[in-house]
Amino acid sequence: MPKARRERVLLLETQLDQELASERSQVPYMRELFRNFAGVELLAREAHSRADLKKFLEVARRDRQIRAVHLVAHGLKKRKKTSIVLTRDESVDLSQ
Repeated sequence: MPKARRERVLLLETQLDQELASERSQVPYMRELFRNFAGVELLAREAHSRADLKKFLEVARRDRQIRAVHLVAHGLKKRKKTSIVLTRDESVDLSQ
């Protein structure tokens, strides 16, 4: 019988609060949630810069086991353009 292939979900999280000492994070909640799904592995990473975001998205494109990317970040909407805000207030336009 072939071994069941584990599926992965990549969770990318920016720093959610301005306060550096803040422990606010979605990671503990998501880990607890994914314990209920046999065969699904949560990969949690922090994306603080555009370079981090690009690197992790490239990994997700190459890794066939990563079936979804979940991004947790603050966002902005200006003149019909939607952006996410990374840790140091770096804005990334999602339409590009």
